[in-house]
Amino acid sequence: MPTLYEFPLAIPAAGGNGVLAQTFARQYAWTPARDSTGDMLVSGSAIQRGYPLIEIVRNVLTTQKGSFAGDPDFGVDYAVAAKAGVQTAKKWEAEVQRALRFLVNSGDLTGLEVEVDPVTNGRLLFEVRFYDPVSGLVDSVRGLVAV
Repeated sequence: MPTLYEFPLAIPAAGGNGVLAQTFARQYAWTPARDSTGDMLVSGSAIQRGYPLIEIVRNVLTTQKGSFAGDPDFGVDYAVAAKAGVQTAKKWEAEVQRALRFLVNSGDLTGLEVEVDPVTNGRLLFEVRFYDPVSGLVDSVRGLVAV
C-alpha cells in the first residue's frame, strides 16, 4: 500500500482567536524506481523517482505465491502459466487479478485491467493497467512468463 502521512493543520481564526478549522493533508511517499530485477533505476547520477503502488504491483508479480512466510497468499502462482493449454491466457489473467485483489479491495488501486496475449514461442505476454488514486496516474506493468 502507498505510504500516506497525515498531518494535522490548524488554521488560525481571524484576529488570532482560536482555530477556525482543522484538516488533514495526505502526502505521497516517493520511492526509488526499480527494474524487474529489483535494481534501482538511475538517470545520470540521480536515482529515478518511483511511485510506491507500481513498486508494490511489481513485487506481487515477481513473487511466487507461497514463498512469503508473512502472507502465503501473496504473489502469483507461476504453475498456472507453466501448464500450457487452450485456456492458459485466461487462467493467467485470473491469477494476476487474484494476486492484486487485496490492493483493489483496500482502494489503493482502481480500474485494474489485465490483458494477456496468447502463448507464442513458449512465452505468455501480459500487461497490467491500473489507476493510482493517490498519485492520480494511470500506470502499467508489462510482463513475460515462460510456459
